[in-house]
Amino acid sequence: MAPLKQRRHMQRMRDARGAPKNAGKENEPNFQPSLSLKSRAIQDLKRRADAAEISEKKIIRENEQLKREQKKAARREKRHRQKINNLKQRVKEAEDEFQKATAHGEAQVRKILKRRAEDENGWRRRLANAGRRLSEAEQHRARTTEELKTKLGALAHLRAVSSSLRERSKNGSRTAKHILRMRAKRGRAYKVELRAIARVLVSSGCKEGKVGDLMQDIARIFGVDLDRAMSRRTVRRAVLEGLVASQVQLGVEMKYSEDITMSSDSTSRRKLNYQSHHIHMRVPVKNTDGSVSVSTDPKIRFLGIASTVDHSTATSKAAWLTIYNDIISTYNASPLGRRLGTLDLRMICRMLRGMCGDHANNEKALSEECYSWC
Repeated sequence: MAPLKQRRHMQRMRDARGAPKNAGKENEPNFQPSLSLKSRAIQDLKRRADAAEISEKKIIRENEQLKREQKKAARREKRHRQKINNLKQRVKEAEDEFQKATAHGEAQVRKILKRRAEDENGWRRRLANAGRRLSEAEQHRARTTEELKTKLGALAHLRAVSSSLRERSKNGSRTAKHILRMRAKRGRAYKVELRAIARVLVSSGCKEGKVGDLMQDIARIFGVDLDRAMSRRTVRRAVLEGLVASQVQLGVEMKYSEDITMSSDSTSRRKLNYQSHHIHMRVPVKNTDGSVSVSTDPKIRFLGIASTVDHSTATSKAAWLTIYNDIISTYNASPLGRRLGTLDLRMICRMLRGMCGDHANNEKALSEECYSWC
């Protein structure tokens, strides 16, 4: 509404209320507004107020819709950002896996190439050793041929002498009896063969005091006269020598072995408890070229039968520890142990792979105790 029309409208309103004519501005004309103009003005104001209210509500709705659109856009942006982060994480994981696979493949290739180079070098050494052994075998064959020719002549002579001695022994010749007489000692010690026979007889159940006379009787059956009989104390010492030799052998085999499996079982007879001990391991073998390698097939080694107090787990564990300590101490005290290196219980525990036994609870508990060693 223009300013002039507003002033006229206000003047008409004051005149209608009975206001003095000079209440407004003095220069404005004084006239009486008509009722139609007043109603039209009021309607116009209402329409404008309604239009303003409608436009305000529309603006509010548009603002709310804009806010909703902004929230949707923010959520979409958040989802897109999360997807992008997930894709980045997957790409990073794929790159890491690819790098690991590449590194593993390179390591495998290097290992294969190294193994192939070692195999080629090993085959070259084997071929060289085979050629050298072949030449040595040819030389040895030539020498052996000459020696055999010489020994054949000596054998013919010995055959003739043997036949004559056999005839003399039948006739009771003193010379034949003197030749077939055998010394039981070499130097101041009994011969190795006689000590081995004594161990075999004792392990077969013969008493120590009867072994010496029994060996003389057996030798006399074969036409050999032993000059002396082995005493009971000497037989026991020979048996102990076998025990020491077996413990040294077990120490060497454990030193070279890579894995060991234990086995034990116990039983009672006449209120006495007995426990048997075995181990499985791959033992060292000597190759044709003189080198030592570990066998592919495991061997069983018997560690003896011990008399224990009861069937408890602690007693079984103590028996195993006693056996291992005896083997370790005997092997470390031997010259072979000083030359090859010492052996201790930690090395045996590192090689221990398992334990065999029956379904008894004490055997299961013993396996758990042995597992705690490692």
